Amino acid sequence: MIQGPEDRKPLVLHKSIEEFLDDQPFASVRIITNELGHSRGTVFRALTQELKLRKFVSRWVPHQLSDRNKAVRVQLSAEMLRRVGDPNIEVITADESWFYHDYSPSGRWARKASDVEPRARPGIGSKKAMLTVFWSATGFHLIDVLPAGMKFNSAFACDALRRLDAKLRENGRLGGLRGMMFHWDNARPHTSVMTRAELEMLGAIVLDHPPYSPDLAPSDFFLFGHIKHLLEGCHFENTGELLSRVVEVTDMITPATRENVFTEWGRRLDVVSKSDGDYII
Repeated sequence: MIQGPEDRKPLVLHKSIEEFLDDQPFASVRIITNELGHSRGTVFRALTQELKLRKFVSRWVPHQLSDRNKAVRVQLSAEMLRRVGDPNIEVITADESWFYHDYSPSGRWARKASDVEPRARPGIGSKKAMLTVFWSATGFHLIDVLPAGMKFNSAFACDALRRLDAKLRENGRLGGLRGMMFHWDNARPHTSVMTRAELEMLGAIVLDHPPYSPDLAPSDFFLFGHIKHLLEGCHFENTGELLSRVVEVTDMITPATRENVFTEWGRRLDVVSKSDGDYII
């Protein structure tokens, strides 16, 4: 059957839309309409009914990874996996996060939306404290608080490492950090010359963490979100109350859960080491 001019119009439009989307995949219907000179209804029908396309919202990622970033993620994930995946090696991981004094419930019962009063998001002036959590599959070794008014810098990071070393010795590991695998991310206080020298002096074996990779850090992909979820509905008068509740929450995390998190860490490292280095989402 020979196609006439009218039969070919939809095919020409479809090809024009597909070529345009190859160049601008995020274009709106309005932009496509203005560019191709067809009515909005015609373009929308061609997109949804004839080409069977749907518009999906992009997922947020921590960083737009370059090819170099991805290659480093693959390389360092493979190196970390050899350590993290060994059940005979204990790895201590650590990270910092801000915790607020107020975690008011995010919702309430009401007859209509207008009965629910708005609430402000936590801002610069909100009372909060930075906590550093040092933990492993065997337990939580130290939760350290940044004193009010002090900046988190290399000097504080080194002090925290010395406190961790002392805590390990106090709890029966006579060598402290010596000979232990230690992991945290690439925040400047973690990787400074001063901090690396302190870790070397304490005898820790440092695992290099891929840049821009919170999806490969247990505190980021599990711990902090888990703790803050369990703080919902709580209000603390001071940092001491907040710290006590955080300790209670971490004490409720079972050995099985910790083991599962570290198993998941190994799985994530394995996936990235065998892929092109993209984020695990």
